[in-house]
Amino acid sequence: MQRILQAIFLLALAALMATGCDFLRKVAGRPTSREIEAKAEAIATRKAEAEKARQDAIRDSIAAVRKHEADSVAALDTLKMNGYKMMATSNFGGLAVADLPCKYYIIVGSFSNMDNALRCSQTFSERGYDAEVIALKNGYNVVGVCKTNDAVQLYQSLKELKRQAFCPPQVWILIE
Repeated sequence: MQRILQAIFLLALAALMATGCDFLRKVAGRPTSREIEAKAEAIATRKAEAEKARQDAIRDSIAAVRKHEADSVAALDTLKMNGYKMMATSNFGGLAVADLPCKYYIIVGSFSNMDNALRCSQTFSERGYDAEVIALKNGYNVVGVCKTNDAVQLYQSLKELKRQAFCPPQVWILIE
C-alpha cells in the first residue's frame, strides 16, 4: 500500500512538474503565463500605438507651423507688392512709451497734435475698431487699429478695413 501511495505521489509530482507553475497559478486564481504574455503584448501594442500617435501629432504640429510661416511670408509679400508701407518703430526713433503688446498695427492716421489723434481714435472706436494712440519719439502720434501678432490676420484685417467707406486711402503698417 505504501508503494501505491509513493507511486501516486510520484505521478502527482510528475504532473505538477509537467504543467509547471501554471497549474498552481490557476488553482490560486492567478493568471497563467499565457495570459501574462497576452497582457504584455497588449500593453506593448498600446504603447506602440500611443507613440505613433504622438509622433503623428508632432509631425502635424511641425507641418502646421511651417504652413503658418509660409502663409505669413506670403501675406507680408502680398502687402508689399500691393504697395503698403511697412515701417518699424525704430524708423521713428522708437516709442515714446513702453513696448507695444502686439507686433503689427494698421495705422489709419498720423498726427503731431494729440487731440487730433484722440479724435481719430474715437472715430474708429465708434465704428467697432479697437483703436489705440501710439506715441512715437519723433513727436508724432499714430492711430493704430487691428493690432495682431499674426501676419495672416493682419492681411485679412487690412482687406476688411479697406472695404469700409470711412477708411483713409493711405493706411500703412507699423511693426514693433
